[in-house]
Amino acid sequence: MKQNFLLFSLLIILLVCVVAAEDCDIIGKVDYATNTYCDLNMTSQTLKLNDTECWNNYECIGGSCAEGVCQGKLDELAESNSLFAEIFAFISGKECNPENTSYHCEGEVAYLCGANWVWEDKGKISGECGYSPSGGSSSNYNILIYSPINITYSTSSVSLKVSGTSSLHYWAYTLNGGTKINFVPNVTITPRQGVNTLVVYSGRSASTSDVSKTVIFNLVSVAPASSYCGNNICDSGESCSSCSGDCGACVVDNCGNDVCDVDESSATCPEDCPAAKPKNGWRIFALVFLIFLILAIIAIVTIIIIMRIKKKRAQQANASKNSSQRTNSGNVGVNPQR
Repeated sequence: MKQNFLLFSLLIILLVCVVAAEDCDIIGKVDYATNTYCDLNMTSQTLKLNDTECWNNYECIGGSCAEGVCQGKLDELAESNSLFAEIFAFISGKECNPENTSYHCEGEVAYLCGANWVWEDKGKISGECGYSPSGGSSSNYNILIYSPINITYSTSSVSLKVSGTSSLHYWAYTLNGGTKINFVPNVTITPRQGVNTLVVYSGRSASTSDVSKTVIFNLVSVAPASSYCGNNICDSGESCSSCSGDCGACVVDNCGNDVCDVDESSATCPEDCPAAKPKNGWRIFALVFLIFLILAIIAIVTIIIIMRIKKKRAQQANASKNSSQRTNSGNVGVNPQR
């Protein structure tokens, strides 16, 4: 009797342990109030976040386990919309996003995205797309000197302000035939009284000078009483914005110089660069042909189904007619008994 009691007690304890271990009753049940799910071992587990390894949909907080990774429904919808957007962009002739100002390479030829969402050919640009011309050709480079310009200054120092093509990283200048001085735009130079000749050099590196420009300007001493806007001298305190007649017109950047530079496109500088037309003619034709092909296939399948239905009905009608004829023929051949 005592042994039976001990055995019964052991079974009760084992049952309690099993019930305690199984803290959920239905595998795959999700409780969003506590963000838990019931796993294969009948234990509650915390729902997994997106981009976490998974086996089943119910393990993920977004309710979707794809390719072994938790994904949200919104992510799947976004991917689906993105696919449709790409298909629509292809059909409509859109090749790129104008917000992307980086070069697109096809071989050694560089392209920039234009205002009409198509790639605009910028040719071979040294330092881009793996192209490096022999002989240091400068045809693909451009620099612009904002200051000084060809006017007369009365200040002891003059700002040297320049800009250039994005692939130009090295800058240097010489003043009146002196030593070449490296600089980082923008700096201040100290010219001499009288005529000054400034040569600005730029290149992809210090060992190359891919392009250079020269500007000649004057520097004079002017008495304070003679300093005023309109004396044809860019005096101290005057600038292109306050006295363009003496200091010259302000130049913001290359855009507007009537030259479509290699780092400009119709999206970034429509004043200089005409927009390329979308190449969607053949794509529209392909879309029309595809629609026509789908409609033709649907029509052919419909005709085949209708013909099969008619054939089947004709066979059934013939079979019914033959059966009726055999029945009538059998009745004629039977002689009634008297």
